[in-house]
Amino acid sequence: MGERDGVAFVLLIVTASCLVGVVGLVEDVRGLRVSVRLALQLLLGVGVGLVLVPTAGSHWIIVPLSALGFAAYVNFANFMDGINGISSLHGLTAGLAFSAMGGILGYSWLMLAGLLVAVAFFVFLPWNIRPPGMFLGDVGSYLLGGSLSAIAIVAIAVGVHPVAAFSPLCIYLADTLATLVRRALKGESLHHAHRTHFYQRLSGAGLSHLAVAAVVSFLTALTGGIGLLLVGGALSPYASSALLIAVIAVYLFLPGLRQGSGQRTGRVNVSAK
Repeated sequence: MGERDGVAFVLLIVTASCLVGVVGLVEDVRGLRVSVRLALQLLLGVGVGLVLVPTAGSHWIIVPLSALGFAAYVNFANFMDGINGISSLHGLTAGLAFSAMGGILGYSWLMLAGLLVAVAFFVFLPWNIRPPGMFLGDVGSYLLGGSLSAIAIVAIAVGVHPVAAFSPLCIYLADTLATLVRRALKGESLHHAHRTHFYQRLSGAGLSHLAVAAVVSFLTALTGGIGLLLVGGALSPYASSALLIAVIAVYLFLPGLRQGSGQRTGRVNVSAK
């Protein structure tokens, strides 16, 4: 992989992120049907995959996988943008993890792409973290999800182990997927607004927005660190996967533990933003 390919990868990530951000902007300003938004997200994911076939020498299977992964994480990031600070801290933490991964592997494009994401969301952090808080809106959350998913997809395409590439995204993935599965099993509509994400349940159990955002970011840094140990050769893929599952399990059990503690002390704060 030459320097020209590295430049192409950064341009691909930036372009896909900005275009999906435009989709979010249109949704914020005028509104778009769910089917239209999803179609545009999938189309952009297809575009990422199509570019990677010649530039990274990827198999054609990368195209549908890229479409699904890109569209999914764009929406997951949107679902998770529900309390002050969580999205900006996620962009900062995951971006730094990807940048460090690029440093270990000697991929300058990955270092730069991760750093761009980290800096962008660090700049927004002061407005996102202080009450009453300024959410990213669809434009910002789509940009966040698009940039991080595009980085992970390109990383996998050039040979980064998938466990490592997904490690900075594990907490957001686990929260959203577990919430969707739980709601589906209960027969609840997956399209209607709700407040049953694990991070929202932590907030409802008495933790402040900043505390919840800090917990999610700390665990994201931890899962990203596991990915760094994998690419650095200190952990095997199996050991890394086991550790990631353990961290995810701790996160998913936290709301129940917190609520149980709050009920015993009588100090549960059920107010949520």
